[in-house]
Amino acid sequence: MKEKINHIIAKVLSGESCTSEELLLLSEWLGEDERRKSEFMQLTSYWDAEVTLQKCLNSSDLAFEKLSYWLYFAERMDTKGLYPKSSRVCQR
Repeated sequence: MKEKINHIIAKVLSGESCTSEELLLLSEWLGEDERRKSEFMQLTSYWDAEVTLQKCLNSSDLAFEKLSYWLYFAERMDTKGLYPKSSRVCQR
């Protein structure tokens, strides 16, 4: 029983679809003990925070890569004299 519940919890946390029977079993299992429900809610909160953090980190990495590329490109264009002095990104 414990393995089945753990499997259902893993599916719920990862966003996989559960059958109505699985959701009913989880709901009944959580309803049997208030501590289970509390621990499940805490686990869900931690899981969501981790997923959000990973999305932010991935988004930040992508933004940094884009910025780095743009700055590299702008510097190369600037050294070739392709930008007029008034439009240069970084004045020296």
